Amino acid sequence: MHTKVAALLERLDGVREQGPDKWQARCPVHADTNPSLSIDVRGHRILLHCHGCQAPAEQIATELGLGSEDLFLDDTRSPSVSATVAALSESKGIPEDFLRELGLEDTPRGVGIPYLLEDSTPAPRQRLRTIMGPGGGPRWLGSTGRPVPYGLWRLDEARQEQYLVIVEGESDCWTLWYNEIPALGIPGASMVHLLTAEMVRDLSTIWVVQENDDAGAQFAANVPAKLRSLRFSGAVRVAKLPAEAKDPNELYCRNQETFRDTFIELLDNSPTATSALLEATPWQHLDDLMHEHFGEQLWLVKDFWTRESYGIVAGEPKTYKSVLTADLAVSVATGKPFLGSMEIGHQGPVLIVQNENHPRDVQDRFFKILQHKMGRDLRPIIRRSDNGRYTIQPTPSLQDIPIHLLSQEGFNLTDRDHMMRLMAKIEETEPVLLVLDPLYLMLGAASVSDERELRPVLQQLIQLSRTYQLAIVVVHHFSKGSAGVRGGQRLLGSTTLHGWLDSGAYLRYVDQEQRSQPEGSARTLNMERQLRVGVLPELELTFNLGRFGDNQYDVTAMTSADAEWRRLLHHMVRVEAVQNRDVRELLGCGRTKAVEIVTLLCSRGFAVMEGTGRSVRCRITELGIEESRNTSLSSIVDDPGEITIHR
Repeated sequence: MHTKVAALLERLDGVREQGPDKWQARCPVHADTNPSLSIDVRGHRILLHCHGCQAPAEQIATELGLGSEDLFLDDTRSPSVSATVAALSESKGIPEDFLRELGLEDTPRGVGIPYLLEDSTPAPRQRLRTIMGPGGGPRWLGSTGRPVPYGLWRLDEARQEQYLVIVEGESDCWTLWYNEIPALGIPGASMVHLLTAEMVRDLSTIWVVQENDDAGAQFAANVPAKLRSLRFSGAVRVAKLPAEAKDPNELYCRNQETFRDTFIELLDNSPTATSALLEATPWQHLDDLMHEHFGEQLWLVKDFWTRESYGIVAGEPKTYKSVLTADLAVSVATGKPFLGSMEIGHQGPVLIVQNENHPRDVQDRFFKILQHKMGRDLRPIIRRSDNGRYTIQPTPSLQDIPIHLLSQEGFNLTDRDHMMRLMAKIEETEPVLLVLDPLYLMLGAASVSDERELRPVLQQLIQLSRTYQLAIVVVHHFSKGSAGVRGGQRLLGSTTLHGWLDSGAYLRYVDQEQRSQPEGSARTLNMERQLRVGVLPELELTFNLGRFGDNQYDVTAMTSADAEWRRLLHHMVRVEAVQNRDVRELLGCGRTKAVEIVTLLCSRGFAVMEGTGRSVRCRITELGIEESRNTSLSSIVDDPGEITIHR
């Protein structure tokens, strides 16, 4: 076992082996009673993921007294070197006698590091360092009692000097104490709650040392926030270390003779905590915002999905959600109209990550869509010659269509390693669209119904969209028994999903009986379109995917209002003329709506009114018959066999 892996496991409680290079343990970040932390060694990395609190791997490592570098393995698999006071003295550049004066002592298990209260009595929890080298940070002994900061018994010295430096670990305290600088150690950014008002009384200035990593930035933000909550009235300043130094001890080891002067100068030039936070946060004055020029609203697909937006395509079961996003992917990658009519506003590469459909089904779907949009058969052709031999005409190259797929690989949005690999692919291909299908199979152990577990995933997708300037489409499902409300309110899981999206599309059957129709039948759906800035008119979509293995792919999209008069027009091709009651029965509408639709047909020249009084009828014209032949509505006429028009 690698020494870094051994060091990590040594610090964890409730460790259970799950397989080769896999373990489960209790997470040190939250009060974990049921082990929820996964440890997985892959290649040269140690992957940490808590299925409970979703804490970042760096935070988990910090809580264990490790750094982010301790999660990367080298090729050294030499036996662990036991920690001794003498070895610590040599490693940290601090005299052994000084460390022993602080109470450090050699034990059969390693070096004991005493934690004392302000009255110099032992604290409830003590620390032990077992091994040297990377990953050898100390760990807490015992499981009961509240931990305390390191160095409480030396706070009177700080009060005499009227200032205190708060650092992250014991060795930094040793370094500063040896150089006659008052210090207090907090074991990690998540442990700042250990500070109390009594600890910081009678001090005029507190410096917080910020190390050069994400955990250091979090520490520099959390400590001042805690001090404010304690109503500390003195000055709080943030001392950020030079880029070449990982921590104060490393800065000391670089030049021991000049360290004290260098560090005091660093403290003197440090900004206040408020200034440091303001510098790290991109606040913008209203005047600056109002003078920025953003231009007009940009579209990925006009009237469907805004450019660089994130959102959801959801619907009832078997409402062609994956077909819709496949059509979208091909359209964005090729510039061909979406659903046969919607203009592409931003053409470019597409990434599709799908965990649900077999690659065979995905391939058949793309054969149909590509043949429909490109106008040529792309399936391999097998021919038998006269002599009985077979020849295969392969699928032509599609390298010019920039779509990349990851199919049924168990992609997990809560797995840091999976996300890192996704970002690597994004950086390589520079896509304008990312499709994730479906959400419920990409959450690992997180629940779509738990807002606390879902929120980090959604925030991560926002950052992904903003960082790489790409649109994200997440395929999702409606909850059961949610009929009768608008699409966004029917989403499976937390209501957070509805509030999160920038763009959205929701699918439902016009006639639920179409679910049971045989393969190859056309189906009609209603699609709600939602943008953050408002709601667009509903569309009526008609899909006919034929049967598996054939090339049929017919799709039409029109507003619901257009669909109503077109349905009436197709009906009139066979019956020639209708009365108001016929229109009401066919479309399921009221008298006023029926009059509006008939009036629209007449205004376009597709029909004329005949008769008077109760005998008034609407008759189709030659122009109306011609119009009915130019549009495929085979799924919504009474007899689909009478009109078969492929677009």
